[in-house]
Amino acid sequence: MGRGRVVLLADVLTVSESEGDRISQRDELLTKITGAGRLSVPPPSRQAGGFAFVRHDVSRHGRGRRVGAGVLDRSRRIARGVHRRRPFRDVSDVPPRNDAQSGQLSGEAMPTPAERTVNAAVCVERRLEPRASAEATFVFAWHFPHQYYPQNTYRLGDNKAIPVGNMYANWYHDARDVARHVLSARERLTGDTFAFRDAVFDTTLPQYVIDAVAANVSIIRSPTCFWTKDSTFYGFEGCVPGGGGCCPMNCNHVWNYEQTLAKLWPALERDMRKTELRHHQRQDGGTNHRVAVPRDSKDKHAPPVADGQCGAVLKAYREHLQSRDRRFLGDYWTRIKLAMDFAIETWGPGSRRR
Repeated sequence: MGRGRVVLLADVLTVSESEGDRISQRDELLTKITGAGRLSVPPPSRQAGGFAFVRHDVSRHGRGRRVGAGVLDRSRRIARGVHRRRPFRDVSDVPPRNDAQSGQLSGEAMPTPAERTVNAAVCVERRLEPRASAEATFVFAWHFPHQYYPQNTYRLGDNKAIPVGNMYANWYHDARDVARHVLSARERLTGDTFAFRDAVFDTTLPQYVIDAVAANVSIIRSPTCFWTKDSTFYGFEGCVPGGGGCCPMNCNHVWNYEQTLAKLWPALERDMRKTELRHHQRQDGGTNHRVAVPRDSKDKHAPPVADGQCGAVLKAYREHLQSRDRRFLGDYWTRIKLAMDFAIETWGPGSRRR
């Protein structure tokens, strides 16, 4: 029997059927993740159906220290649809508090130094018979109920940011509560995730179409969008590397051209119509092309714009077509007509602004 430790390192993997290509891919990946020290690379593991790698660092005393091991599986089921993720800047970011023989982490847990943040370092022991396999489940959960707007403006003391919270705070008390939910619903969540992945990637559509669809789905769960505790869904025009978004909020002549939300989460898209037509429509029918946070705020000054105004009508029609009854249309019909009248009077033939 043997004992081992696996540190997962995710990168862009290209599936290939050729043994030579796989070895070349392995060498390319190892070149990316190794920056110093010597490297010991065993031959491809036939048993694992892929290849293994082991990283060694040279310590001050010239002795090798094993800090990471992993298996890159060439299975299409695992590799298909993998996107770039970097849990560590490189393998040397794995904390040195481990024993290469036992595979155990040791030492006192403490924050990592500045500029050396480690996203995750976990260890699970398994005893295996030859040719046996085992699985380990990890749940990475978080819970930040106190979101503020504008983002990145919260300061202790003289704080002018508005507390808006996160929608999930209505459902979960803390991160442990989130983890319990994931574990209790693991089978369903896993099944739904793979079903969606397979529906997107197991098609005869051209690769560039699949990539465009998958990439745009991910934006909904990026910092570009957020869902506040009062159930309002907001979207920036985009997000910036420093954190937070740019060009707030729900800019209608930008979000007019987004279709993902309405097709995958139509209730959230209908909430954007509520924000637009119920909270940001003026008495003359014009709609603010940007919305306020919170949406019942009196600070609403963004003027109507032609494409955004007409888009509000078209999107309301789309939401009706995707509804099971006429309730949505009935709730907003008066406002939809008012928005259309404003567009005709303002930008139509013979209008006062042509």
